[in-house]
Amino acid sequence: MNPLSKLVESARIAHIFNLMQEPTTPSPVKPQRRHIASDSSADGVDAPEGAGEGSSPLNSPSGKVGPKPSESSNVSRPPVSPKKFFTSSSSGEVTPAASVKVDVKIKPVAKTRGRSHSKKTPNHAPKFPNLKGNISLRAALVWAFVLTCVVGLSFFMLGISAARNTGEVEKPKVYLEITPEIQGVLDGIFTDLQDRKGQMALEKIGQLRTLAPEFSFASILAANAALIEKDLQTAEDESEASLAGRVAESDAFMVQALVVMSRLKDKSYKSMGNPKARIETLLHKAIAADPLEPDPYILMAAVKRAARESREALDFLQSSRLRQSAASDTMVTEAAINLLELEMMLDADLPPLSDQNEAGILNQFSTAYTAMRLENREVAVSNLTRAKESLPPKVFAQILADPAFSTYSKNPQFAEFFKKQ
Repeated sequence: MNPLSKLVESARIAHIFNLMQEPTTPSPVKPQRRHIASDSSADGVDAPEGAGEGSSPLNSPSGKVGPKPSESSNVSRPPVSPKKFFTSSSSGEVTPAASVKVDVKIKPVAKTRGRSHSKKTPNHAPKFPNLKGNISLRAALVWAFVLTCVVGLSFFMLGISAARNTGEVEKPKVYLEITPEIQGVLDGIFTDLQDRKGQMALEKIGQLRTLAPEFSFASILAANAALIEKDLQTAEDESEASLAGRVAESDAFMVQALVVMSRLKDKSYKSMGNPKARIETLLHKAIAADPLEPDPYILMAAVKRAARESREALDFLQSSRLRQSAASDTMVTEAAINLLELEMMLDADLPPLSDQNEAGILNQFSTAYTAMRLENREVAVSNLTRAKESLPPKVFAQILADPAFSTYSKNPQFAEFFKKQ
């Protein structure tokens, strides 16, 4: 596995369990029975109001929370002009349009150079032809309103009928009820994955599938456990099953990208195509599936750094930093950004080494790298030792695994220090 891919493993596993825990338990609402299409009426499940598609299977108090059926959108009624049903005269009389007799005398208009204006009445209202009729204005308005409602209701009923005939009426979903026994198995799986005990996690996932065959996150959990055990074929198959169920798609694409990374050592696999293009395609799909997840950006930065595309790698690292929330993850990414910027500099452009010890932890890593570039072992080891004392062991190990430092791990001056870590 690529060294930088280990930086996102814990965060990726935690992200899967965050998906399983969101959103919070919905407030109890009064259930309301609704009509269901003929193909799903046999289920006999009533969907409570307020339960949308985003409801989590892990937080349903009853285990049968289904999505709220999509409400039929109001069909816009075509506007109907009152002139279609009646006309009026200047005297206030209104007649139906079908029985109107119009007596209009057209007079020739004199040609003038300026703009022609119609002759106005004393009250400045334009003259209308004399119309005869006996229907009142109120009756005409009532009939116009009634006909408009009839037309709109007809379109509304046609829309409902079409939705039923095409199967657009949503079937109710029944979610899994998490019992204490199932929750205990899930907690054990999470612990095993964090401790990189893939085989034990796979055994517990087998128990989970026996207790709850319909549990949708089992495939992505099994994919991560198989990846830890380097069972690449199982990891790929389980990730495909997760994608087929449209569950944790971003994590499934990342697992597939890590599978390809792990197979790069196989020369026969390299001859089958362009692995780098395959990895980048999968990571772009992971980003599209969940744009707020930082891990695909970190993996993409690792791929770009391995290909010596430093500028693109820096862009992806900065994008991942904007999406991170944990302080430890942000520190690791900040250190990687600083080290990559120093890597891109020439020796003559490196900042001068200070005689005093650096105060900030990130500055200590930057100074240590600069000292390694300038072959100053004393300053490099001193700053790394002080940084190690200030950080949790896991965070320090992640930063020390950066390619900027791993380049000097085989250098005789620093090899002894790296062996002790």
